[in-house]
Amino acid sequence: MASKFPASPLTVAYDAPPDVKQPYNPEDWLEDTPAASYTLELFLSSHIKESEAFCAESDGGKKRLSFCAVRGFIECLQGLMSHSSTDLMKAIDSNRHTTRVASEHRKKTSVLGSILGTARISSPLTFIKSMDDLERHAELCYAEALFEKALLEIIHSGNSLTLNMPAIVNIYYYLNEYIKETDSAYTASQSTSSLSSSSTVDELLEDPVIDAHFRSGVYLGMGVYNIVFSLLPPRLAYLGNVFGYKADRGIGLKFLMRAGGWENEDGEPMVGVGLHLFL
Repeated sequence: MASKFPASPLTVAYDAPPDVKQPYNPEDWLEDTPAASYTLELFLSSHIKESEAFCAESDGGKKRLSFCAVRGFIECLQGLMSHSSTDLMKAIDSNRHTTRVASEHRKKTSVLGSILGTARISSPLTFIKSMDDLERHAELCYAEALFEKALLEIIHSGNSLTLNMPAIVNIYYYLNEYIKETDSAYTASQSTSSLSSSSTVDELLEDPVIDAHFRSGVYLGMGVYNIVFSLLPPRLAYLGNVFGYKADRGIGLKFLMRAGGWENEDGEPMVGVGLHLFL
């Protein structure tokens, strides 16, 4: 029988929608990745109703980490595009729910239950290294949902800075540091000599142990954070600096290029980014 959902039209072609294993077991979260990606690709190719239907059918209980993250991201985009109070509140609630689901999957600490308490963790990077893949992905999903919720609240209620921003910045920073250190070790192991102190991030080989979804998610978060905060009015930017928020638009664009797999000569994607920044 033919599927009621279309084939994936974007980067990964599926002849049929990927299967979703039932019932949900958090230890099998990775098996949800193809179906969650399919949901997002349907939305980005304008199959919006089909995307919503597939997501609801696959995760009716709204407890699967990958689907909650995708649902929150999609509703965030819808809210940002429409500026409708109803859409914005729906997206805020969705991302609030995603933070709860992500928290259930995250590595616990004796202080605050997460990397949110980095001020009391002697070595956040060591803490991240002690996580398994699920816990690192949950940490990323938690930061993404907090960030999306913060952006939505800025538009909905005019809040310029939220109390969650230190946690968001810390999580993205240390997840990116984890990637850099892992790639540095891998690059050194693949070369005849150790890395020189002058080696840059762009020169590092990507360790295949870090899966592409996690890596691109961290790069996307770092890119959007740097760009959004670089566009703040001077007064708010000054307040951000007081609280430790430092942003560089050029660095943000480089992170987005890495997340999208773009090269310097690929002009079209960067034109699109520039247009959206202008708008």
